[in-house]
Amino acid sequence: MVHFMIVMVTYLWNYRNYSPMNNRIRITSLDALRGITLALMILVNNPGDWGNIYYPLQHADWNGCSFADLVFPFFIFTMGVSFTISTSQRLMSQTRNKLLLHIFYRSVILFLLGLFLNALPDLDLSSIRILGVLQRLAIVYLLSSVLYLYTKPKQLFNLLLLFLIGYWFLFTQVNVPDLGFPSLEKEKNIAAYIDRLVLKNHLWKHSKTWDPEGIVTTFGAVCTMIIGMFIGSILLDQKTDNTAHSYRLLFLSIWGMVCIISGMLWDSYFPINKNLWTSSYVLFTAGLAMICFACFYFLMEVKQLSFVGSPFEIYGTNSLAVFFFSALLAKTFNIIRVGNQSLKEYLMEILLTPYFSSYNASLAWAVLHLLFWFLVLLFLYKKKIYIKL
Repeated sequence: MVHFMIVMVTYLWNYRNYSPMNNRIRITSLDALRGITLALMILVNNPGDWGNIYYPLQHADWNGCSFADLVFPFFIFTMGVSFTISTSQRLMSQTRNKLLLHIFYRSVILFLLGLFLNALPDLDLSSIRILGVLQRLAIVYLLSSVLYLYTKPKQLFNLLLLFLIGYWFLFTQVNVPDLGFPSLEKEKNIAAYIDRLVLKNHLWKHSKTWDPEGIVTTFGAVCTMIIGMFIGSILLDQKTDNTAHSYRLLFLSIWGMVCIISGMLWDSYFPINKNLWTSSYVLFTAGLAMICFACFYFLMEVKQLSFVGSPFEIYGTNSLAVFFFSALLAKTFNIIRVGNQSLKEYLMEILLTPYFSSYNASLAWAVLHLLFWFLVLLFLYKKKIYIKL
């Protein structure tokens, strides 16, 4: 484990002065959308008390889509948009094979960082959860990148349709071996069956029978990134005149509404579900991401109201790095003991619980966590330090 941390620190240090702005077209509205998504991820993932969370910050128990359920697909969507733009620049000086090696290396680093977080605090490899948020990002990034680099746009679009329809067919038409018929229920669906079959006792500890970032459902997330890639291709035109702006806004608005409506219609037959990352969920959340992107684009690129997204741009510059370190800090607060309490419980008891209601104290802890990382990111931003994961 010490060797692993040395490798990680060395990797991050080598990228301490890397600026993503040097390798791609600067679209501040995209940085702002990625930043607000990352900020919401931190807010959702770090309540003071998981038993006292306001409804918008709770994930839907199963079917349906809450505000919190938009965060992860929005981040993957922005990842797809950013990848297309940055790749167009890199392919001017690199071959596809060389770029793929770099992508593979980044994916491995992300996956290992996720494993490291899962291993804390017990470091028990016999029951460590293999998959997770960073692991999903790594796999989605790698698979989507391969498809983008080695297929033509029309082929990629056809693959997207094939994945969405095939995904529906798998869940609704293929019998689950344990049941003898298709099922979309928790623990009984085909994805849960495959997770148990392959991952065995390396599943999410809160369920132990299925994994919200499981094997099969990762392919739904790949579809989300591919949609982001198509949107990124629309932004590659570097013209900034009013005609180009109008075309981009019209494209985002129309396709955003088409995806939202398609997802809502499909919901009747294949429910919107984050844990299964269903096809309806892919379309619904991608459509909302397009509409939000269009709003930021209109305000920041067309109207030049850069102050609208400036605070979130700061979050967007070191998004994956701060996600990892925020998760590591949260783990640390739970590991360190002060008497019979964790450090988190101790700080909550003396700083927040006496002055707020249970729900507000829980929210205040998340907000303080968010503000702390804003100050860290602001320092890095001013020093022009960009950590690329």
